[in-house]
Amino acid sequence: MKNIRVAFCLLAVGGAFLAGVAGRADDKPKSLDKPKKVVERITPAQPPKESTTRKPSPVGQRVTSTSKEPGYKPQQKSPESKKIVVPPPGK
Repeated sequence: MKNIRVAFCLLAVGGAFLAGVAGRADDKPKSLDKPKKVVERITPAQPPKESTTRKPSPVGQRVTSTSKEPGYKPQQKSPESKKIVVPPPGK
């Protein structure tokens, strides 16, 4: 008797699920206008433009950056800023 109740409950839940899925189904044909418009708007990529400005000569310029003058590499952290953790002595 218990197996029949379980089977009936499963059938009822399955039927309710299928009814919900069928109720949400869209019977209207999908419009293909939006994808066509998106494809029509796509343009080819523009080629890269050549720079007409001259590069500055690196002669005489700083290699590392400072707070007041930019350089090619960022300013390095000082060794004093690193914290050294020393474990306590063992017993």
